[in-house]
Amino acid sequence: AWDTNLVSASGRYISVNWNAFGGGPFAILPLPSTFAAIPNFLYKRPEVIPLARSHTAPVLDTDWSPHNDFIVALGGEDGEVMIWKVESSAFEDWGQDHWVPEDFDPVARIDASPRKIGQVLFHPTTSNILISASGEYTVKLWDFADTDRTRSVLTGHKDTIQCLAFNSAGTPMTMTCRD
Repeated sequence: AWDTNLVSASGRYISVNWNAFGGGPFAILPLPSTFAAIPNFLYKRPEVIPLARSHTAPVLDTDWSPHNDFIVALGGEDGEVMIWKVESSAFEDWGQDHWVPEDFDPVARIDASPRKIGQVLFHPTTSNILISASGEYTVKLWDFADTDRTRSVLTGHKDTIQCLAFNSAGTPMTMTCRD
């Protein structure tokens, strides 16, 4: 089993993997500040939550960019890595009776693997770099500004890569595996 994030947060938003039939949506919600109230926010929980629905199978892992609180990456059972950008206007009237949620669409899609993507992780010091681990026992390095090609592929494991990590400087990358 992968060490995945079912719930993940940036400084502004929280994402929650959603259990739904026939696909892999996840919810994105704003994180109100504990230090300053959001103007005109009534703190009423909406009855309908906006979802990102582009994965065709369950989402297995999410990671928010450490460089941009509005960017989140997801990996799923469909073998795709997707990047979403949350527009700050998406939650302008959130919590008010007239607020209507709109679902999110990805800004980038990476056909990363013919097998499941169990891990996605942003590089801590380089803004557009993302790594993914798949069921084909590889780790791939992506520049999501240019998603047409893999920057690097790490091979050699003979079983599921369970966890990926960088130190705070971004080197080295470490991984654990069942082999």
